Formats: sequence, C-alpha cells, structure tokens
Amino acid sequence: MSLKQQKAIDFQAIERELTYLKQHQVVIGFFAENNSVILEIVRATEYGAHLVPKKGDYLWLPTATALKQYGKSVKPQDIKGLFIPKGKHFACARQHGQLVAYFYVTKRIDLPAKPFIRKALAENKIKYRQEIKTGINQILLAHAKGRDLLANLGKTASDDLRQSLITWSKKEHQNEQIDKLVNEITWKIWPLGGD
Repeated sequence: MSLKQQKAIDFQAIERELTYLKQHQVVIGFFAENNSVILEIVRATEYGAHLVPKKGDYLWLPTATALKQYGKSVKPQDIKGLFIPKGKHFACARQHGQLVAYFYVTKRIDLPAKPFIRKALAENKIKYRQEIKTGINQILLAHAKGRDLLANLGKTASDDLRQSLITWSKKEHQNEQIDKLVNEITWKIWPLGGD
C-alpha cells in the first residue's frame, strides 16, 4: 500500500482569499450617472412609475404617423396647425383635407411595475448560494482566488438578469429600448462600503 504525498495546505493563501471576500462585493446591474435616462427607465420598469407633465397640462405621445413623418425626436411644435379636437385625447392637424392624429394626449400615465431584477434574484438565489459554496471549496482545496469567485458570480448573475429582462420584454412586446437595457447589464467588484 502506498500513500500519495499531499501538497501542504497554504493557510496564509486561504486566509488572504477569505479576507478578500470579506472586504469585497460583486455588484450586478446598470452603472450610469445618477440622473441618466438608462437608470430612469430601469427604475420605472422595476418599480413602476406615474408620469405627469413637467410643463403644461398634457403628456404628448407621438403616434406612429408622427414618428414616420417627423422622426423619433418629433415635438408638438414641429407640426404646423396642430390642435386637440374638443373631447378627444389626441392632437391632430389637417393634411390634404383630412385630420391626421400626430399625438396622443393624456394628463397622466401609470406604468405598472415589472420587477425583472427582483425576479431574477428570487429565481436564482439557490444557484448563487451553490456557486458561492463551490467557490469557497475551490479556495480551500484548489488554491482558487476570491476575485475569481466574485467574477464568476457576477457573470452568472448578469446573464440571469439579461435573461429575465429578455423574457419579460418578449411577453410585453417591448421595443428597442429594452435591447439597449440588455446591453447595459454588467457587473463590477467593489470594496465593501464603497465604489
């Protein structure tokens, strides 16, 4: 009977990696300036929103006709002769003797919450716990790095968050804004208590 010689356990390396994990966190999501349009869209999608006009009495939402004729940045002042017919919820202008609707007008829009972030976390919590356990075992037994554990967790959670958003957007028949959001999802490793 022969005994295999085992490598010496490097307790200092293990302690160093576990200390790294105690001092760092992986952050998954959307990284932008505080008042960015991306973060506004994410907040409105995740928690819902009540949209009201900043100026004036109405929110003006361009119709497909307005977008086709004037482009995505069309504004009411771009269309000559625009008016709101009495008792209607759209603004129109005469074009070749006919009324053409260019904007829907409303005093408020209530967007329901679509919590794709919280849903992704809830649906994958067990998977993340298992990934953390596996990563710690790798640190203890295979000389793995704490940074690698956090990086793997970040990649996995980012992919799950992207999938949650894609699944929701397909159900809701959402537009290209969602595609932009999917591309913005990422992860970073930060020291605990800071960025």
